[in-house]
Amino acid sequence: MTAVGAPTRPVARRATAVAPVRVPKRSAGSSNRRLRVAEPPARRSRSGLLLTGSLIVLFVAVLLASASQALLVQSQDRLDDVQGEIYRQQAIAEQQRLQLAELQSPSRIVAVATERLGMVAPDEVVYLHNGADDDALISRVDEAVPEQVPAGETPGNEVSAGDDAAVVSGG
Repeated sequence: MTAVGAPTRPVARRATAVAPVRVPKRSAGSSNRRLRVAEPPARRSRSGLLLTGSLIVLFVAVLLASASQALLVQSQDRLDDVQGEIYRQQAIAEQQRLQLAELQSPSRIVAVATERLGMVAPDEVVYLHNGADDDALISRVDEAVPEQVPAGETPGNEVSAGDDAAVVSGG
């Protein structure tokens, strides 16, 4: 211990910085209410959470069901339009098949050939076959058919033969 009046030696102290405490300035209208710590909110029961989750899932399911129904109705409408177009095109195709059959009928072809083109039916039909007596048949056809020679050309006959039949052409 030291005596009461003895000089003391300075003790080396560590320098610690202490931040000054700030005291908030209070406005003139504020009261001196004391602040207190609020308690955490009470936890919801499991049944309440389950009910809320179920309602959300139900709402989403109903929304998805109505959206899929709307999509189904739109698709069915488009399908009906396409089906109607198919029926219409089938009716047109059937009309065109009927018209084609009428145009290809032998009686119509004969009528157009005689009326429009001035053709006449032959008196006798001669079929030519490959064989030894071809020359006799060709001369017989040449005698029966008068030659029509265009102006400026000399008359002559050309014969072209296929495998089974020969075709006779004049001029």
